[in-house]
Amino acid sequence: MPFLSKKSFLILCMVMSFYLFVWFALDLRSLLTIDTILAHQAGLQRYVADHYSLAVILYCLTLVIHSMLALPATALLFMLSGILFGFHAGVIYAWIGSIIGGTIIFFITRSFLGIALHRRYGHLLAPFKKRIQDHACISLIIVRFIPIAPFCITNILAGLALIPFTTYLISLIIGIIPSVSLYVFIGTEMSHLTFVLALLNNPLFIIGCFMIFILSCALIHYLRYSSRLHVDH
Repeated sequence: MPFLSKKSFLILCMVMSFYLFVWFALDLRSLLTIDTILAHQAGLQRYVADHYSLAVILYCLTLVIHSMLALPATALLFMLSGILFGFHAGVIYAWIGSIIGGTIIFFITRSFLGIALHRRYGHLLAPFKKRIQDHACISLIIVRFIPIAPFCITNILAGLALIPFTTYLISLIIGIIPSVSLYVFIGTEMSHLTFVLALLNNPLFIIGCFMIFILSCALIHYLRYSSRLHVDH
């Protein structure tokens, strides 16, 4: 049974099409750069101070649509959250926007592409589906921790594998925390001329990178160990 109705799907397609039109018509990719953000940082921060709630809504909506379409510069949007809202609030807003965007693209894939492809190519997708579903949550968390694949591609593959939504949501909520926190933290330090040196000398940044590495290695080891047990039995 589809997660989304045809009407909801058409509305989402219209919204995404409009965003794509604006993205390419205004050449927003050339504007969304570190130099441009830093050049307009003071003006952006004044706008946030004067219209905080509206700024949060606009940022989250932009991130939701941007992550759904797999457009470039998603990492810069995470950094922008740190510049505009600070570390703690920036992490929360970027985290929420990413979760909503990832959930919507999962629903779209699961409702239309996933069901249609499994009806037509179910026998070919069966091995892929079984391999993913055996360790769905751990596998998705590992991919998001490293990350191996782009955010949108991971969400689409999860939808194609017909992974239970609860499993997908748990992996999404947990898996994006390290990368989002890291990019937002970089954004908070970006206003400094020597922000690279500041990052390298900041113990939080070093500990964060180390924890991501340790968690990734631990999850990969657990996945290999579980696979060997599964083969033995």
